[in-house]
Amino acid sequence: MARSVIKDCDREGEILESARLKKKAIDKKYTQDFAANLAGRGQNVWMQWKTGTLRISDYYWIKLALALEFDPFVTRPELRELAQLIHKADSIYSKNSAVEQFSELSANLSQEQQTLVHGLIRTLAAK
Repeated sequence: MARSVIKDCDREGEILESARLKKKAIDKKYTQDFAANLAGRGQNVWMQWKTGTLRISDYYWIKLALALEFDPFVTRPELRELAQLIHKADSIYSKNSAVEQFSELSANLSQEQQTLVHGLIRTLAAK
């Protein structure tokens, strides 16, 4: 029995497949199976995501957006608010100091992002 397309999931499937194909044009290893494995899933799940017959969980949507370099907030703007809430909860309940948290976050930034953040900090410190 064929599965039905879930409302708006087909659009996300198109975004996902388009991002994968852009990566594959640069690096041939980005097969459907390889891309699915980036999220710890298999090609059969990828096909369901691609066709919109299976909704991609928020977790996998973010994970795939980072790996395949697409904006996850285009179709799920509510995730931005969720990220802010998670960050707030983490800062309240984390056992790490603010400096340790900043160092951890900073380590995950690209060189360009680190330069931008450091520039902003210098600007704010000068005021």
